[in-house]
Amino acid sequence: MEGNRAVLARTPNFLTLAGTVRVPAAKRNVAWDVAWDEVIRRSRAARAADRR
Repeated sequence: MEGNRAVLARTPNFLTLAGTVRVPAAKRNVAWDVAWDEVIRRSRAARAADRR
């Protein structure tokens, strides 16, 4: 983590990273009400807006 951003890097085995990201207690076991396709859509829209 760098500030409010998660910095990603390639890794030979993604599963070795399991458990290495801390999740705040308030966010654990939260039922998400947004489908992944909507998350992706919002992320792409935000990136497009940043490019303007």
